[in-house]
Amino acid sequence: MDVVEGEEEVEEAQLAKFVGVVRRNIQSDPEDNTWIEKVLDPRLRGHYSKRQARALVEVGIVCVEEDRSKRPTMDNIVDVLLECDNEPNVPAR
Repeated sequence: MDVVEGEEEVEEAQLAKFVGVVRRNIQSDPEDNTWIEKVLDPRLRGHYSKRQARALVEVGIVCVEEDRSKRPTMDNIVDVLLECDNEPNVPAR
């Protein structure tokens, strides 16, 4: 989650709040990506693919799942990241 928020150390309560916000946004409208810019590091200034950002956030969320059996394997994570890598780069604004 450090990469997403741009913070080096995140308190457990802060992480739980972040995870809750993201889960609610994903569940409320799976097709809506407008919330992504609210949770990403503002230093990115919109220079990213929303699809790639959403995939990265979703991977991070499942990686911190309390139930270890619900967490993805490294192979699953690599597959998601490789799929995201197939998207063309986002031009600088």
